[in-house]
Amino acid sequence: MQITQNSATTKIPVLMVSTSDDKTAVTGATVTVQVSKNGGAFATVAGSVTEIANGWYVCTLSATETNTVGPLLVRATATSADEWRDIHQVV
Repeated sequence: MQITQNSATTKIPVLMVSTSDDKTAVTGATVTVQVSKNGGAFATVAGSVTEIANGWYVCTLSATETNTVGPLLVRATATSADEWRDIHQVV
């Protein structure tokens, strides 16, 4: 997904599945999302993470988290869930 630089309220979807079978949706989890901007160190996002349904969550990024052009690496974790990893491009 392409993200416009300095855009506020960019929503990033993440899917959390169980570590026990790698397919069962994890619901009701406390999900932590971190981003790495253009190869920088990972930092926890300030925005909220909201559950949609069926193991899907959405993380809202701020303009600060989208202020660097280049790859935006996304890492999401939760207890008893596989780590979610994704790459987006800030343009």
